[in-house]
Amino acid sequence: MLNSVVETRSMDNGFYRIMLEIPEKEYEIVYDQYTPEIASEFLTYYLENRNDDGKPSNVQIQHDKNAHIVRIFANIHYDENEHTSYNRYYGSYFNDIKNKKNSGYH
Repeated sequence: MLNSVVETRSMDNGFYRIMLEIPEKEYEIVYDQYTPEIASEFLTYYLENRNDDGKPSNVQIQHDKNAHIVRIFANIHYDENEHTSYNRYYGSYFNDIKNKKNSGYH
């Protein structure tokens, strides 16, 4: 799914903004809800996967049924360019994906 994400970044009044666009079908393979908690978990995983030290806040999600796109919006904060040490806890959604993959379920 990460390869299907289209990322757009901007800067507004000193704040970094990010928008991720995910094809609806890709999103729905993993998730069956559109909640800020899931969006935050996905965005954190996405940033970590790209070794991006940004810390997301004000995470919002939008499901555009007409365009078949899921959009995740957030502010991104960078604290004095300090490198984050990731603990690699991805939450239950990504553990479920990993378990399905290991069990041969596709």
